[in-house]
Amino acid sequence: MYSFEESKRNHWTSIQKYIIEILTQIFFIFLVLLKNFGIIGLLIGVIIVLIIATLKWWKTIFYIKEDTIIYEKGILCKNKKTIPFNKITAINTEKNLVNRIFNTCTLKIDTGAATEKKAELILILNESLAEEFNKLLFNSKCKMIDSKEEHIGSNKNKIEVIDKYINVSLKEIVIYSLTTNKFAWILGIIAIWNKINDIISKSIMGKVNSKVNGVVMNAKDTILDNASWFIKIKYLILLIIIVYIIATIVSIVINFIKFNDFKLYKIKNKLNVEYGLITRKKYLLPIKKIQAVKLKQNIIQQFLGVYSIEVVIIGYGDSNDKKAIIYPIANKNIVKKIIKDFLPKFSFNGQIHNTSLKCFSKFIVKRCVFSMIFMFIILHFISFIPMVYKYSLIILLTLVQFILGCINYKNNFLGVSKNNVIASSGSIKKITYLIMQNNIQSITKEQNPLQRLINVCTYKIDICTNSFGQVVIVKHLKETIFNELEENLKF
Repeated sequence: MYSFEESKRNHWTSIQKYIIEILTQIFFIFLVLLKNFGIIGLLIGVIIVLIIATLKWWKTIFYIKEDTIIYEKGILCKNKKTIPFNKITAINTEKNLVNRIFNTCTLKIDTGAATEKKAELILILNESLAEEFNKLLFNSKCKMIDSKEEHIGSNKNKIEVIDKYINVSLKEIVIYSLTTNKFAWILGIIAIWNKINDIISKSIMGKVNSKVNGVVMNAKDTILDNASWFIKIKYLILLIIIVYIIATIVSIVINFIKFNDFKLYKIKNKLNVEYGLITRKKYLLPIKKIQAVKLKQNIIQQFLGVYSIEVVIIGYGDSNDKKAIIYPIANKNIVKKIIKDFLPKFSFNGQIHNTSLKCFSKFIVKRCVFSMIFMFIILHFISFIPMVYKYSLIILLTLVQFILGCINYKNNFLGVSKNNVIASSGSIKKITYLIMQNNIQSITKEQNPLQRLINVCTYKIDICTNSFGQVVIVKHLKETIFNELEENLKF
């Protein structure tokens, strides 16, 4: 047992984190030292950085006093931060390769501070110390270990039972990889190739480039210069397919590493999520802090009927793109099971209001007209494309916009019950929100002159989140729904 009333420090391996932070800030100074004073100047700079990093580690302490975390840091200027237990919204535990070697873990503590864009507190602790700290913050009586049946604490007479448990299969990871966006992976492949080009010696890379250039020039002479536009398009499609297959394979491998052994389980009033092969992540989400459930689908996932499940929680995340994902890919049955077993208060049983057919044109006309005008302007200045292909591109893009408008019309709805609200919108990316009424900050009704003619309006639902509110927008629905919202919702 550890006494957290006494001052504690981060694990000594956190010194390397401080060294990296300092080097990123003063890297150019090292270049100046190397240029003007040679190796001796560089060594002096390294020694100074080591001293500063060690002092920074030594002067950073934390302790607990009256259910409050006290965190102090600073070599010359002291900085003191206090975090009450009841303000903590999530604890994220990560273990990378360095952590595993030294038997440590990184503890990231999030609060409801809307001004914070990163974790409020980051600690690198010995694993046993981190376990005790976790136990004290959430349930000081029991120590949790990985088990489908039970978590047994250091006091073996105490047992904490897992209420619900579900994990992600390899098949689901493959489906997730096949249905997610590959554009980022394609850019990643290009970036890796450029990196290889920089690392490998110029002589070796010159030979490779000369051979590649020879193949490309021969292909250009035999295929592109002498082929018809139809043949060129066929080869372009073939190239896209090859790149897509490579990106898909890379995506499957990366997502297997990322979501390996993904577990979602519930203990009393907390959701526990664990995943990762190389960097093992674990975070605890108090259910009472969850503001909404997000069911996200891209265009492919919509056709396959699968979802990515996330939660909106105040203060969670140590970066702008951090997502509180609780299940990466799920069909409708799994979604229902997770909502029913893990988050029953977010179950929706009320009436859903879809967009009226008379509003169908509002999802179609604007996007089709704008896309046609845009393509006309762009293609007007491109002279080498035959006119027939220009018209074909315009028709194709307009058709795509028409289809996306139809999908947006289909996905647009708002539902109200006595306890919850469900809201959905989007075409390429559809997001469905399940929101408890007491988590809604405000509901706004907006109506332009054209909407007023057919008695419809746009609804904006403001949820309390980490970035001063997250607004859910649902367009072109009956204005009478607002009366129903006023009757059912209790602000």
